[in-house]
Amino acid sequence: MEKPTEAIVRLFHSLIPGDPAVERRSMFGMPCAFVNGQMFLGTFEDSLVLRVGPTRAAALHGEAGLAVFSPPRGGAWKEYLQVSPTLLGDNSRLPGLVDEALTFTAAAPPKKKAAPRRAPKQAPKT
Repeated sequence: MEKPTEAIVRLFHSLIPGDPAVERRSMFGMPCAFVNGQMFLGTFEDSLVLRVGPTRAAALHGEAGLAVFSPPRGGAWKEYLQVSPTLLGDNSRLPGLVDEALTFTAAAPPKKKAAPRRAPKQAPKT
């Protein structure tokens, strides 16, 4: 899996809404934006990924530069839409899609934090 390009990272940062509920952090080593603990916008190699819901992702799949996100390892992420580099050159549609992703994801229940992992007990040294 390749790291996102500098151009994608700059575009990603320019698209993040100023909403105070939005949190920036990495997932799988790639810059992402979260609301209520759930990712709504992310980078993946030379593309962006947006969580718009399964119905909306399926409806937009096949439009120029848009597809249901299917990372190389694993199945399709049916709630996520991948925006290919061909559409990224024309940013006019992206802010609306980012707002749609934020609205959809913010309406979902907050993600519960995972319990901290405990280190396995080590056998006493003899």
